[in-house]
Parts: sequence; structure tokens; C-alpha cells
Amino acid sequence: MSKVTEWFDGKKFTPAHIGIYEVEIIYNQGKWYKFWNGKFFGFYMSTPEMAFYVKHKISQNQNSNWRGLTEDPNKSTQQRKS
Repeated sequence: MSKVTEWFDGKKFTPAHIGIYEVEIIYNQGKWYKFWNGKFFGFYMSTPEMAFYVKHKISQNQNSNWRGLTEDPNKSTQQRKS
């Protein structure tokens, strides 16, 4: 599991860095991710890879609570395969 930051209120704060963020969906369990392009979040996706793939699609919901991934989500997967 990737290390993450604390949750941030999406109505008050936007990420400082371009990249993939875990986002909270109140009505849905599980982990969801969005790509932040510096101005807008992309679509909700179930994996970081899928969030990156649709990074050019702008989500209608820009106010989700979010938290940053403090390491590459693929890094831990690659280490487990070794």
C-alpha cells in the first residue's frame, strides 16, 4: 500500500503538484483516484493507472476531498513482483 498524506478539504484546497491523488467519494466505498493537471481534476477511476490514462477528461466534480500519494503507487507493486 502506498503511503499517503492527510485528507484535504476539496472545497478549500487544491493540490500543489501535478499528479495522481486519492479522492473520497462519500456514497461509494473503496479507493478512487483522479489526475490533477494543475488546474482541474480528471475523472474518478479505480486505479492510479486508469486515472492517468483519462487525465485529459475533466471531472464535473472538482470539490472532492483528496490526499496525496507520497510514493509512486507502481513502486510497491513492482517491489512485490521482484
